[in-house]
Amino acid sequence: RLTTGLNAHTVSVDRSGKTLAYSVFTTNANVWSSPIASADPENPRLRQITTGNQTIESASVSRDGKWLVYDSNVNGNQDIFKMPVAGGDPQQLTHNGVDNFAPTFSPDGSQIAYHTLMNGNRDIYVMDASGGNRVAVTATRSQEIAPLWAPDGQSLVFGVLPDSSTEIPRDPRSPNGWGKPLPARRIPIASISPERTRPTTRHHPDQPPRQRASPPMPS
Repeated sequence: RLTTGLNAHTVSVDRSGKTLAYSVFTTNANVWSSPIASADPENPRLRQITTGNQTIESASVSRDGKWLVYDSNVNGNQDIFKMPVAGGDPQQLTHNGVDNFAPTFSPDGSQIAYHTLMNGNRDIYVMDASGGNRVAVTATRSQEIAPLWAPDGQSLVFGVLPDSSTEIPRDPRSPNGWGKPLPARRIPIASISPERTRPTTRHHPDQPPRQRASPPMPS
């Protein structure tokens, strides 16, 4: 192996076969905010929240609107960070040496769910909003991604690659505090709507978007 990371691009070898040259594809993406416009939507008042040479693929705001949690490669790997929405210094929450994606706050703001490649494949984890008490919600051979909380915080909905979605409830009797996943359904990344009657879909961060209709969720 000659390079690390996913950004090696346009590789070429010289005539002698001894020298290799390649370009590096670099992206830069930060988080901005804008009030929901009641008038003049063509000129929104944008405010940059995160700064720096980094790629942020997913972000979530706490329900009280005070905190932003996001994934960023600013230090190399894609790690989870938290910072005040009003501005301030970001706090790195994961330090496991692998990529971590799609963080999202629980409804009460006390926990963060995300998926990680810590075990070589994508698993769902939950940690305290401070970054402590990391718990593996799933630990299977499947690729489980992009968790989203139910409105009551008592279950997580997440995707299972390539094209399914499932839900896992809390279970205080279990050692990790979580039960067994419900049978997977063939829909993309789904969340539970506030009335718990239908899924809504979203693109998961480290995979290309797909177009697929979402069937109604059984009540």
